[in-house]
Amino acid sequence: MEQFSGARKKLMKSILIPLTAMLFLVFIVIYTTITTIGFANYQASVKNAIERKVDSFNLTLSLQVSSNSTITKSLDVIAYAQGDNEHESSVRGLLSQKLSQSPNLLGNQIYFIDDLVEQISSYSVSGIPTSYEITSLEVVSQFLNQEEDYRFTIRHEFIANTYNFTQYPKQYGIATLFEKIYDDNHNVIALLASDYSSQKLYDEVFDFAYHASLNDAEIQIKSTAGFLKLTAATTEIEGEFREPVNAQGLLTNIYRYDLSPEVFVLIKLSLQKPLTTNILFFIIFLLTMLIIDIFTFYLIRSSVRKIIDPIEVINQNIKDVLE
Repeated sequence: MEQFSGARKKLMKSILIPLTAMLFLVFIVIYTTITTIGFANYQASVKNAIERKVDSFNLTLSLQVSSNSTITKSLDVIAYAQGDNEHESSVRGLLSQKLSQSPNLLGNQIYFIDDLVEQISSYSVSGIPTSYEITSLEVVSQFLNQEEDYRFTIRHEFIANTYNFTQYPKQYGIATLFEKIYDDNHNVIALLASDYSSQKLYDEVFDFAYHASLNDAEIQIKSTAGFLKLTAATTEIEGEFREPVNAQGLLTNIYRYDLSPEVFVLIKLSLQKPLTTNILFFIIFLLTMLIIDIFTFYLIRSSVRKIIDPIEVINQNIKDVLE
């Protein structure tokens, strides 16, 4: 009986140890493959969601430029820029009319290169800077010396006092779309400045509510001159981010996408959620494999008993007869 009991144990060990090792190896391979593919898909979905928003933003700018052609190519604006004050009311009316067509806009202003007339704004804007102040800004000076027709930027200097008859918190900075206005000889005679609400830019243009992975992302529009605040408490994401994806510690990625030569958007995303999901998946998978292993153990033990037990009975009967 003892030799059959020992044989049973040896048989169980010879089957269970390799089986357990094989199941564990299969588990590691499957888990590694699934988590690698899952995390890669997660990263790709985040990247695609951000790129769609950036493309949408660029399309919005292009549409705004196209819409603003009624101002930049207006004969009234060109005549006013050349010193004909009779067109002032029609120019101001054009600037104001665009606000009702573009809900993201706070105000429109025109700044003139030759100072033949004073700068002019839509009716709801007051306390605007002078043409000299605007053209003295480094980003504007660079823009005037380049061939591009429009430039999106963030300003922290020379911001109007009020928009929509409400005091504007200048410390927040303001997003501006500058467009060149040409005369018949294609000389730049003025700049159209369309100022955007930072709140609406963040809420409408860079809203990721539909993407669960980005619900908790920190989004910030920055420039070489500073960043666009949402509230007084908004703190800047500090650091130099020159790559499309930048690791900040083990659990944070920061994505960078350029909106213009000096303006870019940063999306700071914690990797804690996908990591937690992977850990939970690991635990569930490990428990599943453990249950399978235990079930297999009892199944094999039952099968071995069906083989060994009859032999033990025969052996015992033979012993009884011989005695």
